[in-house]
Amino acid sequence: MKSRIVRRGEGFALEACGRTIPLYGYMTYLPGRGRYRAFGDAGVPLVFVPVYLGDRGINQESGIRPFFRGIWTGEDRYDFTPAEEAFRLASAGDALLIPRIMTEPPSFWDEAHPEELCRSIDGTPAHASFSSAVRMRDVTKALEAFNVWCRESGWSERIVGWHLAGGNTEEFLRPLPGPGFRGDYSPPALRAWHAFSGTDRDPPTPEKRQAFPTDPEVRRYNEFLSVSTADMIVGLCREGRRITEGTIPMGAFYGYLVNVTDPERGHAAVSRILASDAVDFLASPFSYPNARSLGQDWPIPGPAASARLHGKPWFMEADVRTCLTEPLKNAAPDSAPHDNHRYEGGVWAGPDTEAKSLSAMTKALGSILCSGCAAWWFDMWGGWYDSPAFMDFHRKARELFAGARYVSRADTAVLLNEELIYARPSPGFAAAAHEGLLESLARTGAAFDVYDRRDMDLIDFGRYRAVIFPGECGPLPEAGDCVRIGTGGASPYRESGASELRLSDPAPDWPILRDALSEAGVHFYSRGGDVVTAGGDFLCVHAVTAGEKELLLPRNGTLTDAFTGEELLRDGRRAVIFLDAEDTRLFEVRYSSEEADK
Repeated sequence: MKSRIVRRGEGFALEACGRTIPLYGYMTYLPGRGRYRAFGDAGVPLVFVPVYLGDRGINQESGIRPFFRGIWTGEDRYDFTPAEEAFRLASAGDALLIPRIMTEPPSFWDEAHPEELCRSIDGTPAHASFSSAVRMRDVTKALEAFNVWCRESGWSERIVGWHLAGGNTEEFLRPLPGPGFRGDYSPPALRAWHAFSGTDRDPPTPEKRQAFPTDPEVRRYNEFLSVSTADMIVGLCREGRRITEGTIPMGAFYGYLVNVTDPERGHAAVSRILASDAVDFLASPFSYPNARSLGQDWPIPGPAASARLHGKPWFMEADVRTCLTEPLKNAAPDSAPHDNHRYEGGVWAGPDTEAKSLSAMTKALGSILCSGCAAWWFDMWGGWYDSPAFMDFHRKARELFAGARYVSRADTAVLLNEELIYARPSPGFAAAAHEGLLESLARTGAAFDVYDRRDMDLIDFGRYRAVIFPGECGPLPEAGDCVRIGTGGASPYRESGASELRLSDPAPDWPILRDALSEAGVHFYSRGGDVVTAGGDFLCVHAVTAGEKELLLPRNGTLTDAFTGEELLRDGRRAVIFLDAEDTRLFEVRYSSEEADK
């Protein structure tokens, strides 16, 4: 099998088997409980399949136990039976497979290589160090063996990519297994730090990093934690490309600048991955504000517009809970933690009705379509969507996605700043400046694109009216003729005729943001404070409060309910609908003039 990611307008698709395939898929952690046939019948073309090198649970902090056996059983020994079983279950119909390969080494490897384990400053060990060359060498050997087996068994004829995973929850988050575990002071990490810093000095202690967060050396070490994580991902993807002879795309979870703002987690070097030709795609779930409750936005955690700029699709893992979501202890009791209830309530519990579940699913789909992202639906424990109404949704959602023509409708750009995480290690400030800002911005009714600030030289600012610089204290950089808005750095002011506006709060309330954007002449699809996303040929409205909602298009067009086909507006700009609180409507938009396209 040869496959590659290709441009489709401003979005992306997959070329494989002589055809163009939407980047739209399905996955479950538990293949034995997967609804592969149902999603295949709904026309979903891709299936992400879990494969584990090791023998431990995916979360080194929660106590979760393995979902099934790993394939790496001893030094240079492998048993591919678990992968064979998972692939056989997942291959219903014509599905094309993308193995999600958890690359954390097994426990026997830790015992054989104690010097390669991550260490707290007092020597307490944890997982294999992200800086370990021995880890990279041995994981690469396991991937080579896996690839040989895929070819010899014939499965390579259905595999169209590798999703390489690692770290905590498979998302390359640096694990923090205890309250005193900070950084990595192992021999391989110290060697990597010395090379990175250009000095033979030891890294700052956890105590110094807590007491002096603005110290230059502390800032440099925070950057090292992210850079070394990103470099491991790039290294794994480069090895994956070599092993598969460049015939299939490689990707990984990474770049959560929005909601992973603790530098200890190592997620702030996304610019390094975006610049690499070894990584073909990035991925993330939606953010989890307030346990993913309805009535608010769930921001995309990273700079998806920057990924597009670098030719990489951003996959959204749509792990949307429903009224059918069971606790893990019911779905897979052998995998649930022994001594806690982490996977039972809160974010792990879905809405209590089918209608609210469909609202959450529509909300997620709208965000994906309006942002030009790729996607897979993550049926974690299996059976989350096992109802006629939910599968009807998925059939229609797949049709909408397959036919979607993406073009950005945004006239506002947001430039996330890695430096907020490196130089201001208070998670509170960076979280407000990024996640809090985006949550407020989603309620202004404006469409916006989210970039990494390090891409400023690549962005076409001519397509925007306003540019937001989160958490910016210093002078705001030039950005074409856009009105520049800085948040969290100064008292509010605006000189007459000036193109710069300061907002003192890092996460201004949405009416304040809306007023600031109004001065820039930004278009608002709605002004009522509901969660609104717009992009491509879609407009999605999620009601925060009940009542009439006025929708405004930037120019004349036709507005049609994407699921029912009801036409609300023909060759006009204004429509009024009624929504109950927490309801969602997704509309297709067809503009009367193609001048609306940018």
